[in-house]
Amino acid sequence: MTIRILVLSILFCFNILYAETITWYSNLEKAKQIALKSKKPLLVFYKDQSNWSSKMEKLFEDPFFQKKAKSLFAFCKLDKKLSNSSFTPKVTLLDLDYGVITEVGYMPFSSEKYLVYLQDKIVNYLQIKQVALSSKSIDLKKAYLNALEQGCLHFQKEILNKGASQNIPFFLLAKFESLLQTSSMEDAEMFAIKEQMQKLDPKNLQKLHYGIAILEFQKLAFSPAGEKEVIVPLLNYIEQYGKKDKKDLWKVHLTISQYLSGKKKYHEALFYCRESYKSAPKKIKGKILETIKYLKPKVKVNK
Repeated sequence: MTIRILVLSILFCFNILYAETITWYSNLEKAKQIALKSKKPLLVFYKDQSNWSSKMEKLFEDPFFQKKAKSLFAFCKLDKKLSNSSFTPKVTLLDLDYGVITEVGYMPFSSEKYLVYLQDKIVNYLQIKQVALSSKSIDLKKAYLNALEQGCLHFQKEILNKGASQNIPFFLLAKFESLLQTSSMEDAEMFAIKEQMQKLDPKNLQKLHYGIAILEFQKLAFSPAGEKEVIVPLLNYIEQYGKKDKKDLWKVHLTISQYLSGKKKYHEALFYCRESYKSAPKKIKGKILETIKYLKPKVKVNK
């Protein structure tokens, strides 16, 4: 009788342990089917041979995590070779209807804190999703920045397009920046948005012209263009809006100076640094003066 009770006790404990054990799938498509069927997000763990990966494995094996996480997610464990990036080990949380919820690498958290972190990301994601799919335009900027930070690319683009279609300056400039990163300076859509911003803010009151100039400069600075061509957007801005832009004119001059200094055009760099000093706030003048002192000997040496 005693042996029977002991066996039953062991079986009972085994059933409880098994019920609280995560099932990891090694086939992504199979895991997606399970996630869809259970209506849960899919947690994909991309492992590698690092110590960080081993620590993440131990975290996932923790009884607390096993017990709590099993009801929240479907699980898939894959080798880093199947990841679309070199960023491993990592966890990718997926909403199978829309894509990535978030991605996170190793974090020195307890299993409880790690689980809370993932849950917070899901809550944040649901708020982003609500804004993106809503017909209303409430908290668009906040949702966009959250999507950008969290890596929800689908909703980031969704919100970006929604804001740009409503001629909201922040989103027009963000759309312009996005297109600059993937297109040439002559891209038709990019040119149309630029023209749209120029008409929307003819006096540069919303600093759209300033934003355009900075973004075009950054694009050209990483292109094969020569130094004179690279700084053209900034020079055009100074000519058209410099006199009225008391807040940011010094930044434009300083940006030109820093760029030219990096190209060892010290004489020109010194000129624009001095121009920056003229309109800079008092608390900044000291640092700019140090740069001027640094550039002066460079000019003499390179004459």
